[in-house]
Amino acid sequence: MQTQTIEGFQLSSQQKRLWRLEQAEPHLAFRARCLVSITGELDRARLFASLQIISDRHDILRATFHRHAGMKFPLQAIAASSSPDWSESDMRNLSPQPQAEKIEELWRQEASIKPELEQGSPWRVSLLQLAEENHLLLFSLPTICADAKTLAIVVEEVCELYAAGGEAEWEDIVQYTQFSEWQQELWADEEAETGKAYWQQPYLSHPPVVKLPTERQPHASRGDSASRPYIPANRPSGMIAPKLLAKIENQAQQLNSSLSDWLLASWQILLWRLSGESNLVVYYGSDGRFDEELENTLGLLAKWLPIHTHLDATKRFSEVIEHARESREEAEEWQDYFEGESQSDRIGFEFLELPEQSHATGVTFAVERLDVRSDRLKLCLTCYRQQGRVNLAFDYESAYSKEAIARLAERFQTLLESTVEDPQSRIDQLAIVGENERSQLLVEFNQTQRDFPSQQCLHQLFEEQAFRFPERVALQFQTEQLTYAQLNLRANQLAHYLQQLGIGSETLVAIGLERSLDAMVALLGILKAGGAYLPLDPAMPTERLELMLSQAGASALVTQRGLIEELPPVEMPVVYLDDEEAIAQFPTENPTSAVVPDNLAYVIFTSGSTGKPKGVAVEHRLVLNYLHGVTEQLQLPADRDYATVSTLAADLGNTAIFPALCQGDVCTSSRRNALLTPPP
Repeated sequence: MQTQTIEGFQLSSQQKRLWRLEQAEPHLAFRARCLVSITGELDRARLFASLQIISDRHDILRATFHRHAGMKFPLQAIAASSSPDWSESDMRNLSPQPQAEKIEELWRQEASIKPELEQGSPWRVSLLQLAEENHLLLFSLPTICADAKTLAIVVEEVCELYAAGGEAEWEDIVQYTQFSEWQQELWADEEAETGKAYWQQPYLSHPPVVKLPTERQPHASRGDSASRPYIPANRPSGMIAPKLLAKIENQAQQLNSSLSDWLLASWQILLWRLSGESNLVVYYGSDGRFDEELENTLGLLAKWLPIHTHLDATKRFSEVIEHARESREEAEEWQDYFEGESQSDRIGFEFLELPEQSHATGVTFAVERLDVRSDRLKLCLTCYRQQGRVNLAFDYESAYSKEAIARLAERFQTLLESTVEDPQSRIDQLAIVGENERSQLLVEFNQTQRDFPSQQCLHQLFEEQAFRFPERVALQFQTEQLTYAQLNLRANQLAHYLQQLGIGSETLVAIGLERSLDAMVALLGILKAGGAYLPLDPAMPTERLELMLSQAGASALVTQRGLIEELPPVEMPVVYLDDEEAIAQFPTENPTSAVVPDNLAYVIFTSGSTGKPKGVAVEHRLVLNYLHGVTEQLQLPADRDYATVSTLAADLGNTAIFPALCQGDVCTSSRRNALLTPPP
């Protein structure tokens, strides 16, 4: 039997984890990108030679990946020689704005490039010339070959080599393949079981889900949150003000802590304040270089380590920062044995030290942007330290809007300012709402006054629509219809009839009708007469109907002869809508009345679920405010069809009617049994 020999090195645990994630998210490109400005008279040949030396020095920059039949993961093979995939672009003919747009386009394109892992160099380098002495160096690697520290090391080595003309002398380094092999041995060591047990603690192996109030729910058709569309971050940037930064660093030193731990503790507190989740797990971005020998090793060594904290209102900020430091140090101590799977709904924190600006033989190198996509986090705060400044960036997926993240960034800044005032403060007393948001909440959002029309009543708005659109359908019930003209005519005749009975302003008339066209005629007729209506649902228990009639003090009842037996006996005038001959004798023109918007429109009774049912008096102006307000907010198109599915005896049954009839739209209803019967 012929045996095939396969040469290559095993993947590290970080690479295996990323490989699984890439297989699960084939539409995503996981890349590490860096943009470096170069100012001065650049020697292209010298720069390219420096890049070539770096490629020759680090195995991972010459790696290709090969997955053979029957293998779960590929092997990484190291080419004897490989040059970066080099390209140049001259932008000197573009003005500043088109230049900036082109650079942004190239930056985005670089993030979406799916690497050819089986052949060629994984290292892509582009030199963009903006002016005679102004260049940008854009380079990227697949994340399976690089992390943020890798990019920073590359920049430092480029500067050093360029300055030395390619003659720099370096000590031997640990190659990534050596690290990967060493990792395999470490996992087989006896201490590995202790390390693995650390990560099996309940909150670390099964962390609670943290949801912020502004988080949007996934679309029902997409399933759970893990299947939400992942959008590489929009990154609203901010910077910690120099004075605030100085205060934080000074007080962090007094608390035997670091700037990174201060920011981590503040992030934990903000998440607790917004989510209400006491047991928080934040994924901390560690560069994975736990040993001095790995300081200059290129490759994917970084890990997102889960760090648990328990917060409550009694904790003081100084206690939280101490726990954050201890938890981080403990997690880093056992990070060699962490091999967690990628999970949805995770929130991260990362603190990165970017290379300082470097000068080399008349040329200045400075890192402008750096971005690494190494995992799928729902939300991540990254703090970049460079040139004595700390910039903040927020990576987020589509669960959040750009506006929500901008507000989150503002709250984080406010919280930082509050922490330095007194680190011994209880964390529930720390401020998270700044002056801008406070003003918006207390002033802007309370500017609710509107100059809505205030001189007309509900029935008068309906009469305007009947005049404008007489032939338009106003009511649709089952197969029956009434146009605006027909509805107005019938309501007018009923109104004149009621006025003859003495119905006027503040006079209550009960409506004892089922869902029907007649119910709408009765409602409008009572309002046109100047009265107010009390809706009774014949399906209600007799005891409730008796209570409503006795408490409300109705002066008349509008019903049908076939329903009178279902209603309590009454000692008041009764108008039967099915007595068409009696009602038809009255005039058809619009009646006049003394009713004004401050007069009563209807009385609705509470359900009584928390006590005895009570009548709620609703004036015309209250319904008009609702009508104008909901119309302004919804901005619905013309010729709408409003469906009313509730009885008139419930508030929803009334608020769905008036937006239709007062704006010339269609009000549609069905019998109660039809609404309760499921479709076949």
